[in-house]
Amino acid sequence: MKQLAVRGLEQRARLDSGVDTFDLAIGYVNDDERSIENLRAVSAEMAPTRIAYLAKISPSDAPESDSRFGREECLDSLHGFRCLEWTETSGREVAAFLYDAAIKSGDSKVSCYLDVSAMPRSLAASILVTLRLLAEVNIEVRLTLGYCLAEYTAPSQAAMPPNRRVSPVHDLLAGWTQDPSSPVQVLVGLGYERGKALGAVEYLQPSDWRLFLPESPEERFFTDVQTQNAELLEGTKDAHKFEYNVLDPAFQFVTMHSMIRAMIVDTRPVFLPFGPKIFFAVCVLLGLMFPSVAVWHVSGEEQAMPSKRKPSEHRVQFSLSLLCVELDEPKDDNSFTSAIKHFLTVSSHGNIHSPSDG
Repeated sequence: MKQLAVRGLEQRARLDSGVDTFDLAIGYVNDDERSIENLRAVSAEMAPTRIAYLAKISPSDAPESDSRFGREECLDSLHGFRCLEWTETSGREVAAFLYDAAIKSGDSKVSCYLDVSAMPRSLAASILVTLRLLAEVNIEVRLTLGYCLAEYTAPSQAAMPPNRRVSPVHDLLAGWTQDPSSPVQVLVGLGYERGKALGAVEYLQPSDWRLFLPESPEERFFTDVQTQNAELLEGTKDAHKFEYNVLDPAFQFVTMHSMIRAMIVDTRPVFLPFGPKIFFAVCVLLGLMFPSVAVWHVSGEEQAMPSKRKPSEHRVQFSLSLLCVELDEPKDDNSFTSAIKHFLTVSSHGNIHSPSDG
């Protein structure tokens, strides 16, 4: 069995047009101006193939509606991006395109830019799982995660829908263990989602949990996150509360990697990554590195955030290389195996093609 490994961590505030190049750049566009802020910096010279997946517009939204107008306004400012809706075949198309690019390169290496600033969690998880599957077939993926911090906006005062579903964000992030009797430990990223983190923790009934509070230059976010999660914070040991810098995902990655390595010895760790999308992406990467670690989400969490977010001047680009290594000792087959077999049947990258393909 192979295990995902990571190397070459780098971090900077902005992309460099003279240095950064990508085989594929991927973003997600809604009516949120922040969703395009990083994408504007990705030129055709930097990434000849650029994809913007689109937020779905409700059939009930009239042509002059705010959500429809806002999304179209964002799209008008993106030049050279191919705009697509994410479908059940999109993951296979991304995999096939990058696989072909890696083979053509002659060194089985490929590079991908993924802006997660406004991307739905399920979509970000699906794309990161796709990149992990590429690593499984001996493709080294140089991944850059882009994130633009929003300007401060007060949390919505609307009533939050109940947690109708608490489940793994992806089938391959459900976590597996040889000892189901091991106690569960939960690592919770806190955000604006009032009561949802507490409800999810109560649902999982862990033996223990740790809370992660986001700090950033937009300082009022921190105060509101504390208010929104006051009950859960009050019931948590001080030693199990951690503050992290939203704009330092490399440090988040290294710190939580160490925690997870210690936890998996005798517990079953589960991530509940509410809050900033870059924190969520880091948790997914760690879940893909440690198959016994689960990454869960809850229904309705996106509704806690304001529908439109203005970009701040603060952003981060976090790069790392994904590759697989053979474990010293063979282990029982797991859910990745069937996914890889399915991946190997992909023969077309469908709607994704480079300019040279015509």
